[in-house]
Parts: sequence; C-alpha cells; structure tokens
Amino acid sequence: PQILCYALPQDSHRLLAVCGRRFGVTLRTVLPAFYQLPIAAVAGGLLPSKAAEETPLPEPMLVFVNMPEVRLKQFLTAMREEGLRISLKAVLTPYNAVWNAEELYRELCRERNALH
Repeated sequence: PQILCYALPQDSHRLLAVCGRRFGVTLRTVLPAFYQLPIAAVAGGLLPSKAAEETPLPEPMLVFVNMPEVRLKQFLTAMREEGLRISLKAVLTPYNAVWNAEELYRELCRERNALH
C-alpha cells in the first residue's frame, strides 16, 4: 500500500509518516512535474518524459493506492487521532486512474462543495 502525497506541507508529512510506519504504508511525494501524468502511472513509478513546469496544487491532496478497506478505515482513524486534517482524499480506482492530478483535484473540490 502507498499514499501519493500532493502539495503536503512538511509538518503534515511528518504526522502522516507516523501513521504510515504504523500501518506499513509507503508515502510518495508527488512533485508538480508529475501532475500531468495519469494517477495510475504515478502510482506505478512512471517518470514524465519531459520536465513540466507545473504549479503546486492550492491545497494538499492524498491518493490511497492498494490499501484494503479495513486498513484504510484504520489509517483514517489514526490520521484523526494525530490531528491530521486533509480534506482532499481519494482512493485509486479504475475510473480515476486515467485522470491527472489537476483533474482529480477539481473533482474532489466539486464533491466537497456539493457536500457543504
């Protein structure tokens, strides 16, 4: 299991790493140069063919990859217990696997706005 971390501040990364070690989850920081790649390609370790000058996302976003549902629920509980609040979270699915970071970010923002 891994978590793709987009625009995650250093202090949040440290707290997330505590949870990651506890559950055997690898954290992968995704740099803006990778934002145009499909999420599944980033999860699989594909590198961009050329250096892209992308701007960071306006806020943090996490993508959970290959994490069983039970472990995901436990992990989210551990995040809350650590005081780690990141509102934009997704699980890699066949549907969103072809999206790039900006597309996923826009969809998560739409979903969040619909809930509020």
